[in-house]
Amino acid sequence: MKLRLSILLCLCTLWGNLAPIHAADSYRSVVVTTASGSTMRFDLSKRVDVQFSESDFTITAGSSEVSLPVTEVARFDFSTDPAAVESLTKTTASLRIAGQDISVSGLKPHSPVMLCAANGLLIASSHADSEGSFSASNLEAGTYILKTNLSTLKFLIRK
Repeated sequence: MKLRLSILLCLCTLWGNLAPIHAADSYRSVVVTTASGSTMRFDLSKRVDVQFSESDFTITAGSSEVSLPVTEVARFDFSTDPAAVESLTKTTASLRIAGQDISVSGLKPHSPVMLCAANGLLIASSHADSEGSFSASNLEAGTYILKTNLSTLKFLIRK
């Protein structure tokens, strides 16, 4: 594991030296894949800072910051895909909002589900249950993005 992190750190350092030359032309985001298979995407048009410690991995992009145990980071990639949701996809899943609670049905059983705040911070990362459903409770007022294997949904919780 330490060898893997050392190699990753060397690659990040190398990337930092090369980024001013080609980043604007090709890479648009950094994608972090967790051990559970969920992904987080960070926009390279903002300053991206990556830090490792003995136990933690922290990435900061603009006002978004995510800190994970090193053991939870499976991959760290650069992508030509954008970091932001550019358009909503056609929904085949069903989202139900009741006050501060949400529920999603129609997903593939055990498929990954990510719930993020509008600024990209990960709120919850889970999997649909055996019936293809996911729910979250006691969400604060705000805009959220729900990413599933079928679609990406943006919704608002009001007080």
